[in-house]
Amino acid sequence: MTTAPSTAVTIQSLRHVPLFSALSDDDLSALAEHVRLQHFEAGQLLIKQGDPADALYIIQSGRAEVVVTSRRSEERVIDSIGPGEPAGELALLTGGSRTASVRAVEPVEALALRRDEFIAVMDSRDFSQRIAVVLADRLSTRTRAHALQDPTLSRFLFADTRLAGFWLVLRVWLGYEWLQGALPKLSNPGWMVTGQALQKSWQTAVAVTGPFPQITYPWYRAFIEFLLNGGHYVWFAKLIALGEMAVGLGLVFGCLTGAAAAGGLLMNASYLLAGSASINPVLAALEVPVILAWKVAGWWGLDRWVLSPWLQPTMRRRFSTIRARLTSAVSPPGAVAEP
Repeated sequence: MTTAPSTAVTIQSLRHVPLFSALSDDDLSALAEHVRLQHFEAGQLLIKQGDPADALYIIQSGRAEVVVTSRRSEERVIDSIGPGEPAGELALLTGGSRTASVRAVEPVEALALRRDEFIAVMDSRDFSQRIAVVLADRLSTRTRAHALQDPTLSRFLFADTRLAGFWLVLRVWLGYEWLQGALPKLSNPGWMVTGQALQKSWQTAVAVTGPFPQITYPWYRAFIEFLLNGGHYVWFAKLIALGEMAVGLGLVFGCLTGAAAAGGLLMNASYLLAGSASINPVLAALEVPVILAWKVAGWWGLDRWVLSPWLQPTMRRRFSTIRARLTSAVSPPGAVAEP
């Protein structure tokens, strides 16, 4: 179903499109006259991969997913878009064929602007130079952000949410082990009040009673002796107990999972340097892959909400849109920003 939307709503929506960030209100009003509101049911395609790129869509309500279909007809969701976000904006300039499909995951209301109508308005109002400036800025930003891509296997192991269940089991077991070590310390005055438990441990570690001392490296023995002589075991014992608790909770609940695993690895390394083996080598070996998989290790946990806004392309595009809007607000429509 196609209807004519409110002009005010349409102008506001067009202003959110990065491609139109440098256009004046009059230019946006001219474009708004050609915009139509369309309704799509869940599962319906707004854009189909391979079809001619003939229109821009701006989501007003609902959500849609961007899907790429391989030559083997395998679908892969690469992004999701929601209210206020555009789909197919560069198609207005480039034409050609769609490189991905956009499918509604729930009922969607979207503004549609056809390419031929956009070209006609652009020619009549002569704002092509401002469009070119925006495109040049976006191209330079992408060039500066270019980085080497990880191998396919690495992306699958450490950045694919399909393995989130595996990382959930591993990180919960690691967190359980850390909590087992932390809880007795938190209720022990030797750790939380006097620090005598840590003092005795350090005294045993620095003692040289045979040809093979417990601490192998002299610099680490000197560091522990410095802490002993200064009485720092009183506060350091509390730090260890609370640190083990924080690592355990972070891993179990999947909150800042990579940072929690890194903190655990640091403590494991410290214990090993002090000559305490126990389960430390096993924990350290398993914490390394959790650190590498920090993007998805907490996907089935709090990181899905804590980190997802900073990792998803959708949210990054929203921040780019905000930046473009702020830039257009402080610069004249025809101004060209200095590089």
